[in-house]
Amino acid sequence: MYSKSVTLRCPAKLNLFLNINKRYDNGYHELQTLFQMIDVEDEITFKFNSSKTLNFKSNLPELSNSDNLIIKSIQLIERTFNLEPIGLDIYLKKNIPIGGGLGGGSSNAATTLLFLDTFLNLRLSQDQLIDLGRNLGADVPFFILGENAIGEGIGEKLTPVKLPNPFYIVIKPNQSVSTAQIFNHTKLKRDTPKKISLS
Repeated sequence: MYSKSVTLRCPAKLNLFLNINKRYDNGYHELQTLFQMIDVEDEITFKFNSSKTLNFKSNLPELSNSDNLIIKSIQLIERTFNLEPIGLDIYLKKNIPIGGGLGGGSSNAATTLLFLDTFLNLRLSQDQLIDLGRNLGADVPFFILGENAIGEGIGEKLTPVKLPNPFYIVIKPNQSVSTAQIFNHTKLKRDTPKKISLS
């Protein structure tokens, strides 16, 4: 097992547009969006341990618990491949604002899946990783893809696109809004006509 620590970057994203076409019975939404990756990044440091335990810490104390997408990603891999408990010491340096719609948790999850695929020698295809990522969140497949893309379905149907490299200014107020709150809001318009066709 790899004994040294590995530090990986987790980029944020912007949705340059977001059209919500309808709501499914399971609570997810059919949508069309344009994902733009940006260079605001979290950092995750992984180190395997022999104790077969998951030890998670963060520079933000409120994140230092097991209810996060990094831990859930590891548990998903353990369940899917019937693995013994994976021992990891994990440190998350959180730079992406929480509750800003920038995909920080989803990016953390995707990075964790990609890390485990490499260092456990699972040899999963990108499509297999995307299918796993869908279980963790609608934005996770985009971060597994790792390039700008048009997203359809619930965000998992991805078409890579080349975009110019403009300069974005991201302003984060001293307030966070839950993505779930927004998508469950009664005034959210859910019948926007589809405006792009990739067929």
